[in-house]
Amino acid sequence: MIVLSALTGIAIAVPATAGGAATVVSAPASIPSDCSRDVTAALVSWIASVPDGSTLQFAPQGCYRVDG
Repeated sequence: MIVLSALTGIAIAVPATAGGAATVVSAPASIPSDCSRDVTAALVSWIASVPDGSTLQFAPQGCYRVDG
């Protein structure tokens, strides 16, 4: 299950893999967090690159514009 908190912009949680703690991966600085442009493709690419069981961390109070 994937959960995105639009109010806090904190994390998407993916269940941890068996026997290990989840890895926290921060959104790359190359993805703008100010809603200045559509970042749909960049977010999809980044999310696909993160290992299963990871926690995705977004910029505090960030805004990610998703048009697609």
